[in-house]
Amino acid sequence: MEEVVQVIEGIFTAIWQGFASLTPAGVSPEYFWPTFILVFAMVYTILEKVKVFGDIQHGNKRGIYLIVALVFAYFTASSAFATLIIAKMTPQLGMVLVAILVFLIIFTFLSGGDDMTGEKYPKWLLWVMVLIGVAWVFGSTFFEVTGTSFSTGSFALSQADMGIIFALGIFGFVLWFLFKDKN
Repeated sequence: MEEVVQVIEGIFTAIWQGFASLTPAGVSPEYFWPTFILVFAMVYTILEKVKVFGDIQHGNKRGIYLIVALVFAYFTASSAFATLIIAKMTPQLGMVLVAILVFLIIFTFLSGGDDMTGEKYPKWLLWVMVLIGVAWVFGSTFFEVTGTSFSTGSFALSQADMGIIFALGIFGFVLWFLFKDKN
């Protein structure tokens, strides 16, 4: 059993070394490959959806989209600064998306409709949550990467303080929205 574990460990080590040798100099493989895959998937999907090159009569347009997405992803992931920003932003963006999904589910169930479509809650609320979430993601990523905090004179807020204030603000807004007078 121990030999099997060593063989599997050796295979994964060889694969990792192969990926590390394909990584550009000055960029950590831990940041390069997730950034490369994320940017590639996003660019390819956008090119497929928007049809940037129109209707190509001859040839394979997916091949063109593939090449453009690979080049764009490689050059984006080759930048040490871009990979750091994307690596720091992705988990926070995921948290914001999960929070928005949870709020949508809550508002859908509390909307009172028989079919649970959520048509009774205001659409502006979704946009406010999205804007606040995007502002939080970009702001916290900026503060984390630059190592700064929001400060004015002798008053300073750390990232944890800003996160607590942000969460309390959202919680208070949701409570106000749910229990406000309908008149």
